[in-house]
Amino acid sequence: MTNYAEIEAAIKDKTSTPSRALEGKYQGDLATDPTRKFLAYVLGKSHAKPGVRDSVLGYQYEGVHTSPEDSQKWRCFKVDSFGPLTQIPFNPPTGLSIPDPLTPDEVNRQNCVDIPGGRTVRDAKYHAYLQI
Repeated sequence: MTNYAEIEAAIKDKTSTPSRALEGKYQGDLATDPTRKFLAYVLGKSHAKPGVRDSVLGYQYEGVHTSPEDSQKWRCFKVDSFGPLTQIPFNPPTGLSIPDPLTPDEVNRQNCVDIPGGRTVRDAKYHAYLQI
């Protein structure tokens, strides 16, 4: 499956418990860097030089360059800058705040996926793995 298809499937999957997160290495990450783990919220096209690219707005909760501040965990990724992405069960670190789905206004205000046509938007809350 392509990275785009992996991301799209994770966004559209509203029934898995736990929800499906994504993990992979991004361009520039070192082999020794921890793998990035994120929740995908908006997928589609964005303007980039020299043209249009596939981009995803994600909430990175683990891995290289993960901020301790919840508001700074949002990342805009170029889909083709990832090595192979894998869907994984969402098993976040203790204490992580899980953002609600973006409102239509927030989707329109974000500038990561800036071409409205063909956007795939997560409209259900992500559910974490529950340990018993």
